Amino acid sequence: MVGWDYGEVLVTDESDLRDFADLTGDRNAEVAGMLDRMAAHYSVDGRLAKSTLIVDLLEFLASNGTTD
Repeated sequence: MVGWDYGEVLVTDESDLRDFADLTGDRNAEVAGMLDRMAAHYSVDGRLAKSTLIVDLLEFLASNGTTD
């Protein structure tokens, strides 16, 4: 979803999608793109989670019945 090699990142309970956006670009646009990919893949709009913390998004996905 974020376009990184999973072996090259550390994700904690405080990790946010913004942490994975390019610092030199439009971070808001990049996060919006990540949320768009999430919606396309899981059919769930992550914007409704009202948070871009990864743990919050995962909990939101779990509570909305996704099984992927």
